Amino acid sequence: MLTANFIIKVNDSYYAGESEDTVPTPRPKDGWYCNRSESSVLIFLNNIEDAKVIESLTNLNSHWQRIYNSMRYDDLKVSKIEFIRVE
Repeated sequence: MLTANFIIKVNDSYYAGESEDTVPTPRPKDGWYCNRSESSVLIFLNNIEDAKVIESLTNLNSHWQRIYNSMRYDDLKVSKIEFIRVE
């Protein structure tokens, strides 16, 4: 299987991972899976050198799901998302 590294750019800022802080908005607990009732605060920075390098498509999906859930539950406003492959 092909392995690749990616960075994610959201609204012209680079995704740099999560902080230890949590978002105070509770997440729903119903559904097929047991999820955390809170989420970490996502970090976005302007410098590409500070972007989180995400290894593999599996990890890319995990980080994308964090961003998606922040859009869905935490009111993250997104107008543009880019997945950038890096060497």
